[in-house]
Amino acid sequence: MEPVRWAERGDQGMAEDSGEKASSNRRDLIRLGLEVLGFVSVIATLGITSWLNIESLERATESIEESRLQMAEGQYQAVYEQQLELWKLAAENPDLAPYIVGGKKLADGAVGGRQAVDEGEAASREAAVIQALDFFAYVYEQLAPFTATGDRHPLAAAGAYSSPPAGIDAGRWDGWISWSNTIRSGFQGAPSMCDLLRNNAADYSVEFRRETLDRPDVCPAL
Repeated sequence: MEPVRWAERGDQGMAEDSGEKASSNRRDLIRLGLEVLGFVSVIATLGITSWLNIESLERATESIEESRLQMAEGQYQAVYEQQLELWKLAAENPDLAPYIVGGKKLADGAVGGRQAVDEGEAASREAAVIQALDFFAYVYEQLAPFTATGDRHPLAAAGAYSSPPAGIDAGRWDGWISWSNTIRSGFQGAPSMCDLLRNNAADYSVEFRRETLDRPDVCPAL
């Protein structure tokens, strides 16, 4: 009977070995499945993160563009308001108008057949011309587009450009052509601005002086 017991034990050992192998295989399959799930989770997380980064970048770009447009609109609005103030000054003061919009120089002195000798009146006229000069300097500093080298663009010659220079937005360039003409016509309307600018050069930027005093189409007498 002893051989029978050994046979039973052998069968039982084989069964136990098979069970352990099956259990080990299941553990391996579970571990592999968890690893696959972890890998998929990582890929999904990276994909979501990348998508969020792209979305954030697009939103940031849109915000920057909106801010840029708002700043540009604010600059134009501020310039328009100052231009209206200058026109209002001329409209409400007929004795000053010839010197800020009428093309008369301060040295000419006479208005309406009367020689101006009053120092207060002369000072008022000079102050009005300085106000006009400050306005056009403000226009240049605020609205002149920057070139690729970081300098403000020179005054645009009327009709000289059919397309904007590289790096300058087409709409901004069209606006600058218009404002360049406004600056030129402003100096024609108030020619004494050239003299005052020359005598007070330190009060204005080098770029603005270059674009006025050194241009025969703006300050021809200089």
